[in-house]
Amino acid sequence: MDILVADDEDDIREQVCAILEDEGYQPRSCATIAEAQAAIQQRLPSMAILDVWFRQCDKDGLFILENLQRLSPGLPVIMVSGHGTVDMAVRALKIGACDFLTKPFSLDGLLHAVERGLREAQLTRENQDMARQLGKRQPLTATLSPAMAMVTKNLEQWAKTDRRLLVTGGAGVGKSRLVQHIHQVSSRTLGGLQRHNCAGFSDDDTEAMVLFGKEDGGVGKLELAHGGTLVLENVNRLSVAIQQLLVQFLHSKRFRRVGQNQRVKVDVRILCTSEIAAADLRRREGFSQSLYDCIALGVLELPPLRRRPEDLPALIANIQERLNHKLDQAAPEVGAESLGVLQSHHWPNNVRELENVLTRLHYSGSVATPELVHRAIGDEANHQQHSRILQWQKLIGSLAGGLRSAREEFEQQYLCYHLERFGGNVSQTAQFVGMDRASLHRKMRNLGIDGSMD
Repeated sequence: MDILVADDEDDIREQVCAILEDEGYQPRSCATIAEAQAAIQQRLPSMAILDVWFRQCDKDGLFILENLQRLSPGLPVIMVSGHGTVDMAVRALKIGACDFLTKPFSLDGLLHAVERGLREAQLTRENQDMARQLGKRQPLTATLSPAMAMVTKNLEQWAKTDRRLLVTGGAGVGKSRLVQHIHQVSSRTLGGLQRHNCAGFSDDDTEAMVLFGKEDGGVGKLELAHGGTLVLENVNRLSVAIQQLLVQFLHSKRFRRVGQNQRVKVDVRILCTSEIAAADLRRREGFSQSLYDCIALGVLELPPLRRRPEDLPALIANIQERLNHKLDQAAPEVGAESLGVLQSHHWPNNVRELENVLTRLHYSGSVATPELVHRAIGDEANHQQHSRILQWQKLIGSLAGGLRSAREEFEQQYLCYHLERFGGNVSQTAQFVGMDRASLHRKMRNLGIDGSMD
């Protein structure tokens, strides 16, 4: 963890840096405001410990605090002073400092403040990420399908390493959730997760500034991800110019902000996603072979949902659990017949489509019937066909029984068909089938047919 320590008192600064090193942090020492500004230009720190007053300087530590909060709102900064006042502390905290210590301070107290500041910053990042992912985030679920077996095996092997990975699969298949899971189980969780959608820019200059930062102090996502993970979503959409800049960075771990000659060094793990399969991406015209070789040190190809119907029960349970919390209402029960409807669907938009279907079903009642499932999917024609198939399957199944049960089963299906044909009108149905109305009513009661529509 990179911590900037700026103090014009040599003994205090050296002592603070030494104790931070002993605790496993990576302090950068600065004796003046100018050195602190240069260090920030070199790389944005994960945290800063700043003295308020500097001898022979026209600016103070609060100036650096304001600069850091402008570049990265919420970055944890501890202010220290030998002449601190309540007003000064209040001003520092309003600007964005996470703590204010008065000299002389104990090293144990400083370490406690450092740990608390980093922990609170991490919780803030996690809460912001959870808010962004609300209704979308889905932890990895247990899988039963052979199609996911290899993915799971490689995931366990690679997730906790620093290996660069390429995750491929169609739209909505779960790439975003997978890379988030990889980051969460890695050793880089404290460094945070940054995402960069390579499909969201119309010109190279804008994308270069967002990714690499710019000369006047704008910090790019690469720098914000120092110590953590940067996800390049839709990497197949990168322009040739940005591809070349990324290849240079991946080889040297250094880059230049736009308009700046000084090179910035960062420690970032790169994860990439692509809707194009790895083999096709490698052969894709306009996609750098060098970039492919850099980002695809491991490849995870997520299969479409239609190839893993065995995973649907676990996925449904997981999504419904999240919907219960989000919508504050219990999800309807999905029985075996309704599950069969879901498993027979083609799912062109994969898990994303499944989430939308289950969201539509959430307010449908206590049970998600096959009819409701078909409506939620949006295929009424398939529902009618499916109902007819089920009726004939049930009728054919009755042939294995005795004559009486087979006759009753046929009569039930026959009468239900004509009642539906005449809109539930028993009189018209009786006239058509050649029975008097009273006899038909008795027959319907014996067969368990509802005649309330008459």
